[in-house]
Order: sequence, then structure tokens, then C-alpha cells
Amino acid sequence: MLFRLKGNWPLSGQTLKLGKSTYLNVATAQVTDNPAMADGSSIHQEAKQQLHSYLRSDIQPLMQTEKPVYMVYVDAFYMDKCEVANAQYRKFMQATGYREPDYWDDSRFNQPNQPVVGVSWDDAVAYASWAGKRLPTEAEWEKAARGGLSGKRYPWGDPISISQANYSNNAGKPVSVGSYSANGYGLYDMVGNVYEWCADWYGFDYYSKLPLCNPQGLILGSKRVLRGGSWGLNTVFLRVAYRDKHFPSDPYFVGYGFRCVSDVR
Repeated sequence: MLFRLKGNWPLSGQTLKLGKSTYLNVATAQVTDNPAMADGSSIHQEAKQQLHSYLRSDIQPLMQTEKPVYMVYVDAFYMDKCEVANAQYRKFMQATGYREPDYWDDSRFNQPNQPVVGVSWDDAVAYASWAGKRLPTEAEWEKAARGGLSGKRYPWGDPISISQANYSNNAGKPVSVGSYSANGYGLYDMVGNVYEWCADWYGFDYYSKLPLCNPQGLILGSKRVLRGGSWGLNTVFLRVAYRDKHFPSDPYFVGYGFRCVSDVR
């Protein structure tokens, strides 16, 4: 069953069965430049203080691609509650004859309820098309990841611990989807566990020129956007504002997975 949430952002969440979706009646998605997400007021001094307290100087350049702050509008959409799991991906392969992803025969990564890994952007798009869905835009992903919160580093707030997400090689592998508490929209594992492919072409300075309504990324590029960090990375990469990228045809990594969205019709 799908639930329709009414009203403007921020919204309360709903929880749904695995493989279903959450309806987000999105009024605005706030695309950020640092852990203190903008709410229309100036946050630069506060952000500088936060950066000084929790980031090493050598990783501050990573955050340049998250600037400047914008508030953008995105249409309502459905999002899968969990990352696509191996059991779901197996059904796709059986139905279509699609090739197995990297690490499919590795027992550390091929359990039915683990998120599928070793998938390229191209693989994720193929699955989404078969399922009648698509990959989220970067703005949709961040809107969903924030779970209705404003000005927070992670989907649940500013602190983070290993009881909230799978990161820093704590579990040594991806864990079953939905193993940790959901965010305010009822979405699981929006950070940690596996990186999630987004639809957009990546642009380092894209935030300086993005449209304010339904941004779709660059028209053309060489790498696609990844969001959310993964089980082997530290907390810097789990910030909901953090942007990463990789070549779309290269699965590369045991931390690359995805989840799907669909349009509201």
C-alpha cells in the first residue's frame, strides 16, 4: 500500500513493506553547501564553526562542490523504502537474462537481503526500467535523505554512531537492507551501507548554475552522481550534503548500489 502525505515540506514519514515505495509530497528540496543546511537565513558563520570542530582541514576541499546554497522545488515522487536487494535483482536477471553483477558469487555480498553491489549506473538504469521506475535525481535523493529535517548532517540529526548506520568498515560488509532505524520519511539506509547511484551527470560547480525547479543535472558529462556513502567509508562521506561521482559503465566497487523512484501520475 502507498501512502499519500499532504502538506508542504517538512513532512512526517510513513513506513511501507519492502519493495514498495514512500510517497513524498515534495514542496522544496534544500541542496546544501555544508552540514548546516540553509533554511533561507545566513548560515556561513555557524557552518565555519562546525567545520572547524569536526572536519580536518585536508577534507574541506571536498565540500566546495556542495556550494553555493540553494533552495529548489521538486515535484512529488515515490521512492523505494530500501535499497534494491539481491533477491530483487535476481528476479530482474531471471526475467531478462541480464548479466550478473560483480561479486555475485562472493558470499560476503550475495545474501538475499543484502543490497546488490558491484552494479554500474547502466545496470541500475536497466533494473529501474524493468521495474517501471527510474533513478532519483540528486535533488530528489537529498530531499528524501533529509527526512524532513533542516540543518542536519545526517538523516536523523547531527550525531552519528554505529547503531544508526553501517560505516567505517564496522560490519565489514553491507548488511541486510532495513537493519537500522528509518528516517522521518520511513526510508532506510539513506546513508551508509552502499552508495546510491543518482540519475544526474556530475558537475563540480553545478550548484552555481542549477535551475531552481526540478534540477536534472548537466546535459552531458563523464561521470554520474553517487550519494550516501558506504559501509567502508567514514562519517565525512555519510553527510547528506556530500556529493560523489563515478563513470557510469564501471561497477568498480563493493559499495555501489541503488534504489529507485517513480513519478506521481
